[in-house]
Amino acid sequence: MSVRLVVADDHPIMRQALAGYFSRVEEMEVVGQATNGREAVDLVDELLPDVVLMDLKMPEMDGLAATRMIASRHPSVRVVALTTFARRDIVVGAILAGASGYLLKESEPEAVIAGVRAVMAGQVTVSPEVARGVVEAFSSQPSGGQSHRVDMTPVELSDADDDVLQLLAEGLPNAVIADELCLSESAVKQRLGHLAKKLGVRSRLEILVRACELGLVTPRLRR
Repeated sequence: MSVRLVVADDHPIMRQALAGYFSRVEEMEVVGQATNGREAVDLVDELLPDVVLMDLKMPEMDGLAATRMIASRHPSVRVVALTTFARRDIVVGAILAGASGYLLKESEPEAVIAGVRAVMAGQVTVSPEVARGVVEAFSSQPSGGQSHRVDMTPVELSDADDDVLQLLAEGLPNAVIADELCLSESAVKQRLGHLAKKLGVRSRLEILVRACELGLVTPRLRR
């Protein structure tokens, strides 16, 4: 069965390019295209696709508002947010809105296609640059300078949890973390799952955001 997609982007060249990429993928089908968030919501209401590729900056209704509405109305529809900048406020906004993926527009087509496959498999897909952008934002933010309220209840981490978390804070992907700790990627994913449960979040990126907010890690990008 084909994965049915809606592509939402107000830039015709980007929208048509994405539609073209996915039309050439055997198991995927572009069933609709939207030029703004309102059209995206209407198309999802009408077509109930599997995945929406959502530009976050669009007229009439932006991608964050559209993502929030789609997640509320149709929880089974996965939204993959497409961003130009890996800014913390945009990424965190997408997380809170209910997006299942966070990719940069300059990602290679193969990476975007892989991201769609990942969310269809129940995973969260995040561009490494997006995670790095969140880390950089926290690195430059004064301690205690959060712009939103954070539950500061202490969280106890095991040494194994901390090992993974510290490498995550360097902006490293799972494969590199696995190599550093002499683990399999599946073992790293399992540890991240434990961390997510302890921190009360769902995704890899949310782990990083929450850990930074709680002061569990000192962000330090590996160059």
